[in-house]
Amino acid sequence: METIASRIIEVCNIKANGNMSAFAREIGVTPAYISKIKNEPDRIPSDRTIADICEKFGVNPVWLRTGVGEPFTPLSR
Repeated sequence: METIASRIIEVCNIKANGNMSAFAREIGVTPAYISKIKNEPDRIPSDRTIADICEKFGVNPVWLRTGVGEPFTPLSR
C-alpha cells in the first residue's frame, strides 16, 4: 500500500536525485524531518509542507495526498 510518505520520498528521488538534504532545504524543513517521513510511513506531514512540495516541485496535490491521478502537474506555457 502506497502512503503519502512513500509518494513524498518518490518525489525526492525524482526531483532531487534522492538527496534528502537538498529536498528538505527546498521546502524549508530539516533533513531529519524528511528522514522521519521516510522511516515512519504513517506520518502525515502538515498541509503547509504538502503545499510547499507541490509548489516547489510541480507536484499534483491530489496525487500527493491520495495517489490518484498524475504525479506531476503539466507545465503551463
